[in-house]
Amino acid sequence: MASRRAKTTPASTKTSYAPVKRAHGTPVVLDSEVCGGGHREDWPPGSRPWFEYHCNESDDSPDAPAWHRSHQQVTVLNRNRADEEANGVTGATYGQRRDTGCPATYLVRFDDGLEWTVFEDELMTSREHFHRPHPPTATDLDAVTSIR
Repeated sequence: MASRRAKTTPASTKTSYAPVKRAHGTPVVLDSEVCGGGHREDWPPGSRPWFEYHCNESDDSPDAPAWHRSHQQVTVLNRNRADEEANGVTGATYGQRRDTGCPATYLVRFDDGLEWTVFEDELMTSREHFHRPHPPTATDLDAVTSIR
């Protein structure tokens, strides 16, 4: 499906982190757990963050479908905790995952039905945290295609 995956950390460099606050084994997400830049420690299924694409902004990118949907609200379907386990960052905070280059990944659904895997730093609490330009519109894409 999606071409983007979190990098895998060799087993010899895996770090053990203290667990994030949990109740009955489930991560607890409080309003106070909003990190800088509008990021959160966790996005529970059903939450509606804003998405801003942060990778290769190109029509030739395998992630172009996500790029063209940047700056839209999405619905979180689930968090891929298997990536965190494979990368040795289970229980790490957002900051620890960011600093080690092993962000959490989420499966999200755009309002048009596309489901895509995104990195946690691409999900934000509001549009005010966007820092990339808007992606091309359908009209812009038609103009580029006619030039080629």
